[in-house]
Amino acid sequence: LPALTMLGMDDLAEKLFLNRQVPGWLYQVERGATTIWERWDALAPDGTRSALGSGASAPVLDYQDELILDIQVAGVPASDTVLAYGTRAGTFLPLGTLARILDLAITVSDDGHYASGWFLSQDRRLVLDLRNGTLTSNGSETPLPADLAVAFDGELFLRADAFGAVLPLDLVVNLREQAVTITTRERFPFEERIAREAERER
Repeated sequence: LPALTMLGMDDLAEKLFLNRQVPGWLYQVERGATTIWERWDALAPDGTRSALGSGASAPVLDYQDELILDIQVAGVPASDTVLAYGTRAGTFLPLGTLARILDLAITVSDDGHYASGWFLSQDRRLVLDLRNGTLTSNGSETPLPADLAVAFDGELFLRADAFGAVLPLDLVVNLREQAVTITTRERFPFEERIAREAERER
């Protein structure tokens, strides 16, 4: 409202303030708001909470939230670096980039809104569809909570604590050390390749 009045739009500021519909300040007050909501329609007229009002909205990533993190796989001497994003909702890591690092046949398309492929064996399919809000793993489709994944800059970013539910691995983010440690729960293709190379060198 102050921005509107500074621009000489007092009539619009007054209309917005007194409006009892969305968007309007009185809409929130009449529904019991004691603070300003993050979005105008956080509570629908029927009393149901919208996605953002219930804390299940897609996170908003911004270049100011960029993190450069060192990816370390337990038991592997080499490491790699990824561009991640840190928000209040958590740390978001690039699924496509991690799939390449881990030698997984998973690709990201549709400007980051869709990821598909398989991991460890061709019958273990994985599909994340952000436009439809679904996660398909091993033939079972489930709703994908909106706050777990986001498309940004052509990549699909998945919240770090969700990776273990999607892939057979444990992932720990240490922002103080700017590092991510991955521990696989099953043998991944890159681990098999390293083992073969080590065997050849003997």
